[in-house]
Amino acid sequence: MKKKFYSVPVKLILHLCLFLSTLTIVLSACSVINYFGHFNLNEAFTETADFEERYGKYVERVAAYIQYKERGFVTDLSRYTDMNLPIDSYYFITDKDDDQKVYEFYDKKLNFDLPNFLYYVKNLETGAQYCSPHLKEVMETASCTQNMTEPDAIQYFISNIESNPAYFILNTKNMVYSTNVNHWGYISTSNVDWVVQCITGRLYAGNNLMEQPAAADQSQTTGQISISPELASNNEYIVYTGIIPGFPEKTDDFASLYRVYTKLSCNFSVSRYLLPASILLFLFFFLLTIASAGHSNRKEGIHLLAFDRFPTEPALALALVMPFFMILGVSYIISLIYIQQLVNDNEPAYIIIVFTSVYPCTAFFFYGFIRRFKSHTFFTSCLLYHLGKKMQSGWKRFTENKKLTYTAAICLTGFSAVLTAVFLLYRNHPLLSVTLFLLTLCTAAFLILRAASDINIIVEETQKISDGDLNHKIPSHNLHGPMKRLGSYINHIGDGLSAAVDEKLKSERLKTQLITNVSHDIKTPLTSIINYVDILNKLNIEDPAAKNYIDVLKAKSWRLKILIEDLVEASKASSGSISLHMEKLNIVELVRQTAGEFDDRFAENNLEPVLTIEKDPVYILADGRSTFRIIENLFSNVTKYTLKNTRVYIDITTEADRYVSIHIKNISVQKLNIPSDELMERFVRGDIARSTEGSGLGLSIAKSLASLMNADFKICLDGDLFKAILTFEIMP
Repeated sequence: MKKKFYSVPVKLILHLCLFLSTLTIVLSACSVINYFGHFNLNEAFTETADFEERYGKYVERVAAYIQYKERGFVTDLSRYTDMNLPIDSYYFITDKDDDQKVYEFYDKKLNFDLPNFLYYVKNLETGAQYCSPHLKEVMETASCTQNMTEPDAIQYFISNIESNPAYFILNTKNMVYSTNVNHWGYISTSNVDWVVQCITGRLYAGNNLMEQPAAADQSQTTGQISISPELASNNEYIVYTGIIPGFPEKTDDFASLYRVYTKLSCNFSVSRYLLPASILLFLFFFLLTIASAGHSNRKEGIHLLAFDRFPTEPALALALVMPFFMILGVSYIISLIYIQQLVNDNEPAYIIIVFTSVYPCTAFFFYGFIRRFKSHTFFTSCLLYHLGKKMQSGWKRFTENKKLTYTAAICLTGFSAVLTAVFLLYRNHPLLSVTLFLLTLCTAAFLILRAASDINIIVEETQKISDGDLNHKIPSHNLHGPMKRLGSYINHIGDGLSAAVDEKLKSERLKTQLITNVSHDIKTPLTSIINYVDILNKLNIEDPAAKNYIDVLKAKSWRLKILIEDLVEASKASSGSISLHMEKLNIVELVRQTAGEFDDRFAENNLEPVLTIEKDPVYILADGRSTFRIIENLFSNVTKYTLKNTRVYIDITTEADRYVSIHIKNISVQKLNIPSDELMERFVRGDIARSTEGSGLGLSIAKSLASLMNADFKICLDGDLFKAILTFEIMP
């Protein structure tokens, strides 16, 4: 089960689920935060601050528009196409041409660009009436009445004004107003006072330009305002404004605000339930990914990546800085492509792009640190940890070598103290101060140079001992202090090494002599056994069992003779007791001849030799008999241990006309489950059961003979493939 859990496909699925749950949390959280950044919980659209501010502004625009109409301004429709007023102006400009532009701006805003806003204004003195041009059509739709007259439509609008989701009623005669849009203070007594002064023309009295006052604090939905008597005029008005429920027209300011409100409310209604569910899923997959981090279904333990071996402090800094710069980079690229449209209209798409770009990098760093914690390398890979270990090790070495380190510390402290004392005591005597300073410096330099000279002597003399001259002695009488003791210790080590080497050589000689003497003593009775067995074999013995016993004795005695000869030869080869006759040999021809002698044995074992020669002839400097014995041993191993009905590859290659190599490759009939170096030791065989012929000395003899001729012999094992490589230096 764990292997499936730690498999790559399962890990990918877990990380994908974690990514999706994290993305859902981010999107849901952004929706919730965005909603509460604009609205309160369960707040209707007409109760929002954005709506109230916009509605109050359009009430003021109605007042400004009516004041212009009362002054006789008429719309020039031909100017609408090139009208460009970038801001809402609440000033009345004395210049006639500029006044016309401002009037036409208000006319366009109220009567052409704002189909969801309705108004009706009546001059109580003259009876003049002003209303939204589409008010009749809206009232017909609201009352389900066809062909309603305009007075009936106005009357229906006035009668049902208080059932409107947002309305504002103002009577400038008795200074009373009523509204249900008064939650945030954008329609207050001070604002209504400005509307009254604007619509009655008092802001324009005496050509004084007056600015709209700031919004007042919260006030009641109904109230009464007071106007100074000196500002009163003969014209009074009653004003009715409202909106179309549901905002059926989608092009004006209120429709845009309503779309934003609907979108944010819808996202919030989904996110308020999706957010906790996503958090639970995130925690579930987060714990699963942490549990699987660092594990593999192919091997046990925690598997670390190359980045996980990077020092912890730089990796942590990179993990903190890199996602930040990635967010900035991705945001900058997106802003270049989409300007601000993506942020305003497709904010979720912007979040998804940024999150998808940054998440893999962040996850890679995070789970890298998880793997470090699991493998207990988070702190051990810290630079500060290594620095502390080095300081601890240095302090330990300092305290362990007290005689040397304390002496050096005392010398440095004394040197510093002397210099400080010279400076403080004789600063007013420059000549004496410089003299003492130079004297102290020369003393310190002498001690340092003498220590350096002692170290150099020890290095040079020790190198002679390491080169093999174990009897060489370091002249310790030329050394001083701790270096003199070190030289004496090294001399004692050299004496011990020399004694050990002599003892080993003596032991090897005794071994060789023992093997030679014992072999000679065994060969004498063995020769008699072989001769008597041969005599018995020539007698006319009728008993089949006796004949069989004689054949077994003959085979075993000959095998014992060959083993003794191999043992003697192996002993001589390893001890270097064989005398070599080095001569110029054609190695290619020698391999051919040896292979020819083994043709019958290859055929008996159903082996097909494949000989490949790169260059012919190739001459080497070697002993002919020893070289033949090496190749013969290799071919003999092939016939004994190769799987039947297979091919044996014999390749002769050259390298840069300097070396020639003989490669012999075959498939072993037995499993080769031992190291290649161990296979070349004495009495070691690939046949663990030792059921085949052979003494286990062939490869050992070949290696020793090759070493005596300055050749290189090695074997390589690759599964059941056995490859022997014999390399000689080509004779020029």
